[in-house]
Amino acid sequence: MKSVISRYVLVIVIAAGITVPAAPVAQARGGLNFAFNVLVPGRGQAQRGRYTRAAILGGGAVAAWAGLMVTQIDYNRAVDEFNAASTTYNGYRNRLSAGEIVAQMDIDDTWTEVNRSFQSADHRYTVRNLFIGGVVLVYALNFVDLLTSETQTGELDAARVAPHAPSWRVNLTPDRFALEKTFHF
Repeated sequence: MKSVISRYVLVIVIAAGITVPAAPVAQARGGLNFAFNVLVPGRGQAQRGRYTRAAILGGGAVAAWAGLMVTQIDYNRAVDEFNAASTTYNGYRNRLSAGEIVAQMDIDDTWTEVNRSFQSADHRYTVRNLFIGGVVLVYALNFVDLLTSETQTGELDAARVAPHAPSWRVNLTPDRFALEKTFHF
C-alpha cells in the first residue's frame, strides 16, 4: 500500500510540474492532456479559466491525500500495538497450557490492553476510510466537472446578459409621452 501511494504521489508531482498557461485555452477532451487533468484535480479547471474551482478541487485533493497518508500511518501503528498485545496474551495462554503459573493480574491487564488497542485500531480504520471516501469524492467531482464545464473566456455571453429586449419602453415625441409594455413569448 505504501509503495502504491508513493508512486501515485510521484505521478501527481510530475503532472503538477507541467505548466498551466497564463490565459485560459480551450482544451480538447481527449488525449494525454485530459489524462493529466483527471490525475491532478484542479489542473483542467485552471486551464479553462475556472481558478476558484481549481483551488477548491486542488486543495481538496491535497488535504484528502495528506489526511489519508497520516491516518494510514496512524492505523498501521494501532494495528502493530494490537498485534503486540495479542501476541503477549497468546503467550500467556501458551504458558498456562504448558502448566506454568501466570499471575491473573498480568492476564487481565493484557486482555484490557488487547481490547483497548482493538478499539483504537477500529476507530483509526474508520477515520482512514473516511479519507479514502474524501479522495474518491474529490476525483469524482473533478472528473464530472471536466466533462461538463466549458472554458471561461472572461467575456459576457450576450444571451445570458440580455436574453430579450427590455419589457418597458419610454416613447417620447414632441406631442406626447408614452410608457409602453412589450410582451415576449
